[in-house]
Amino acid sequence: MTFASRARRPKADQKLGWMGSGPRSVTTSSTGVRRRATEGIAGGPAGPLRRNAEPPRTRGGYDGRVNTQTPTETLRELADLPAPRGLPIVGNLFQLSRPVIHRDMERLARELGPLFRVRVGARDMVAIADHALIGQVLRERPQSFRRSPRTQQIGQEMGLMPGLFGSEGDSWRPQRKMVMAGLDPTRVRGYFPMLLRVLLRLERRWLAAAREGRALELQPELMRFSVDAIAGLAFGSDVNTLESDGEIIQQHLDKIFPALYRRSMAMVPTWRWFRRQADRDLDASIVEVKKAIADFIAQARQRLDADPARRAAPPNLLESMIVAAEEPGSGIDNLMVAGNVLTMLLAGEDTTANTLAWAMNLLHENPQALARAADEVRGLGVPLVAIFGPTRDRQTAPLTSGVDAPAPRLAIHDVWCRPCMLRECPLGHMCMRGVTAAQVASLLP
Repeated sequence: MTFASRARRPKADQKLGWMGSGPRSVTTSSTGVRRRATEGIAGGPAGPLRRNAEPPRTRGGYDGRVNTQTPTETLRELADLPAPRGLPIVGNLFQLSRPVIHRDMERLARELGPLFRVRVGARDMVAIADHALIGQVLRERPQSFRRSPRTQQIGQEMGLMPGLFGSEGDSWRPQRKMVMAGLDPTRVRGYFPMLLRVLLRLERRWLAAAREGRALELQPELMRFSVDAIAGLAFGSDVNTLESDGEIIQQHLDKIFPALYRRSMAMVPTWRWFRRQADRDLDASIVEVKKAIADFIAQARQRLDADPARRAAPPNLLESMIVAAEEPGSGIDNLMVAGNVLTMLLAGEDTTANTLAWAMNLLHENPQALARAADEVRGLGVPLVAIFGPTRDRQTAPLTSGVDAPAPRLAIHDVWCRPCMLRECPLGHMCMRGVTAAQVASLLP
């Protein structure tokens, strides 16, 4: 789900912004917005929307199809988009809950279709739930779309260095070229041995917790893993937060994106006048992150100085950025280098970790997809333990195997009501809660 916003301004200066998950946003002229409201979906496989056509609906709301008839008019005004009924002055403010705004937007997309409008106070927002149109918006950055200046302003106010994430226009282009060159497939393949080392650390950590019967929060665990992976891939550094129980950089990183989101979405900037303990903790965490970034850069410079051959073919993104910053006319300076180190850390800590957590959750909710994924893993000869709760293990267990693949072992806690095949349990998920970490660990070789 993607949504865009614009403040109410004089017509000659109307702006529309695109906003993705969290506080990311972009803007373009109102004329371009009206054009894209009609023509944008034409870039996808479903064809264009007609201006005066209602999206196909079922009794339960929008049915996921886009009208493919030829447009009857070239432009489509923002006011023509479907929108939920709101209140005077505040608009749809009380229909959107910030902690679960993604669910609110998903619900509205089901009801109104892939392109709709909401209003929060004086700000109009256009929500886009069509993956092809979202991809088109992303590809047209920064020529036609850009992030909201508010996000950049809040980031600077917090003391964040400007990297690729918060840059636009002439500053954005050289940074994107530099970052993409540092992440080319050849360099990524060369990182696989270190990635395997990080994965084995995660496995050891989870197996130790299973043997001790300790429960682990999935998201923080994946954040540790992703920070270690990104630090190795992008910076050539082994930070090893997975095997550290002391203060780690991830504890400071996980304060930055939530604060950036809250402040970007806040109606009143209270933190500018009243400093709470959370604001002081955020300031301290940003100081610690900046110290860690300075250490990454210093270590990379030492490696370049010790081995001049690395300058000809830098093995990681950070060393590529340092070499680029030293080239005359590159448009890259030391502040941009530091900003992109922060960008990579935040991208790994937030986006990658949350994507992995959602993938695991969706696999758990869709046992057939989980079985296919398990079959692929077992085809590699990897030992497998499948945990079953309300689903029928005889029908959905990963029964096929590759050559020499070990047979799957099933962890099941039998109760009188299973298998019920229900997604929501009225009895408290006894079948799942009864499967202990020690039981799973005992099934591993």
